[in-house]
Amino acid sequence: MYPIGIHFLISEGIAGGLLLWIVNKGWVSQSRIAGLALEILAITNLLILVPGIYLYRKDCVRRENSSQILYGDIRKGQKVNRKWEERTLSLIEILWLLITGGGLALLGNILISILNILFLQNTTYSDMMESMTSGKSLWILIFSMGIIAPITEEVIFRWLVYRRMREYSSTFWAIVISSVLFGAYHGNLLQFLYATLLGIMFALLYEKTQSKLCPILLHIGANTTSIVINQAANKIAEQPQQADILMIGMIAMSVMGCLWFMRSK
Repeated sequence: MYPIGIHFLISEGIAGGLLLWIVNKGWVSQSRIAGLALEILAITNLLILVPGIYLYRKDCVRRENSSQILYGDIRKGQKVNRKWEERTLSLIEILWLLITGGGLALLGNILISILNILFLQNTTYSDMMESMTSGKSLWILIFSMGIIAPITEEVIFRWLVYRRMREYSSTFWAIVISSVLFGAYHGNLLQFLYATLLGIMFALLYEKTQSKLCPILLHIGANTTSIVINQAANKIAEQPQQADILMIGMIAMSVMGCLWFMRSK
């Protein structure tokens, strides 16, 4: 569990301290500090990767030195003596995982939007994202939120938290608990629901493929798709039919991708 604490300490403590230092130096006014949030997010995520990958490598060595490790069985809810067999993805699988992640993001956003309109009517997340992304280059957004953030979060929540939980509980509960923690870490109700749903799919497909690149590719696909759609909102409004066809196609390919990878073992 403590890898989540490391993520929080660096992302909140260092980020908050850096923002405060910049304001005290008078380099940026307090009213413009939100404009730096994206850059600081990228820096802190890169810093988090250092202890994250170090801990993951230690876990790998520990598992290699342990001849009898019990892992959860997702079907029976029982522990079985089964090693994790890390495998390499083909180029087609890599591309399909990116598309699958994008389709999952579209489907998740549709479901959460319906829920928000019917019951929650919450604008906290959209307001926060607007302040962070307003006036930013699409490539900066993709680099920071579409690539670096997903890699960091997957190292912490899937490579470390999920894999460790999987050693001491059934795979089912490891998926559920790690995904709920992933959702709760995002800090608001809408993001909790969205991130928990995606976290379940990321962990489930990670389990089925047993490739550490799998959840990262899914997450990159999901975040990048959301960013591109958000930035292209005006063009989408001008051509709604073409946009609907594209989104339906991505969701369909995502469903097929999930089914394919679920049957890959």
